[in-house]
Amino acid sequence: MISLFKGRKAEEALLKYTIEQLVKKEVPECFHFNATRNLIIVRVADQNGFLIFGSRQSYETFKDTTSDKSYIAGNIGNGVPLMEIAVDNVARFRDPSDLKSLIFGVYVYEVRSIYEPPPYDEYTVIQNNGGKKLFKIPFCEVSCEKNGFDKDYKFHFVYSNAMDDMRMGREFMTENYFTNISGYVLKWEAFEKPPAANKQHLSLQLMENIEKMKVTDANRLTVAHYTEELRGKLNRIINHEADLYVGEKYYSNNYDINDIPLQTKIIAAEALVIHYIQHLKREIKKKDANCNCHHTTNLWDI
Repeated sequence: MISLFKGRKAEEALLKYTIEQLVKKEVPECFHFNATRNLIIVRVADQNGFLIFGSRQSYETFKDTTSDKSYIAGNIGNGVPLMEIAVDNVARFRDPSDLKSLIFGVYVYEVRSIYEPPPYDEYTVIQNNGGKKLFKIPFCEVSCEKNGFDKDYKFHFVYSNAMDDMRMGREFMTENYFTNISGYVLKWEAFEKPPAANKQHLSLQLMENIEKMKVTDANRLTVAHYTEELRGKLNRIINHEADLYVGEKYYSNNYDINDIPLQTKIIAAEALVIHYIQHLKREIKKKDANCNCHHTTNLWDI
């Protein structure tokens, strides 16, 4: 099976999107990074959503073992997706009235010993072997609604008492997304406006610092990069569609999905929603092209 990037190309991409290691007193401590994590967004043919893996190595392991569904590698979940996104009413999304009440479900995967209790009341056991259980757990529910000309995506964290609900707002004119992570305002800014049909690059930038000093383009801190590049269906079963590069304060260079920071998971959840939005837009445009009509569905309702 083939990955979109492999070997030297993967190293070049990681070098290009490496998050700056910046430690300054005016930068919040939660954004003091010393490493960059490369997460992989994948489409699997028999699923209606997308998976994201915590590392390129974990994704490569998944590709090699997906034929026999042996997702659990060792005790750390190498080859197991970190998260998954699906749409509850995906079968009806072509109806404009349904788009206005579109609901995304984001799930997190967790590996536990068979002797440990389930993590929460609601869960699905995906696999049970080698003394380990692989759980799929609701992480957050994302609803979307109009806010004037803009669009709001509201994140409701299902089981985290430490997490308040949060909002990601999409601007009508710029296609940028504003969000609040770890108590700070950030912006997903598109490099290409409008984005190309099969290619997109957004950077997640900190818009304020702990001292509330004015943030300019010169001193703005980049927290993450989302890059999408569709190059046709290279594989009928698994398709690597996008990369997410996230700065982290600590990174032990292992692939344990249970140890990935909560802040990284929140950024990954936002990237999955953005990726799914682009996917739905492409599907609607494809449908309109096939029926020789012009956007019978309002793309801004997504």
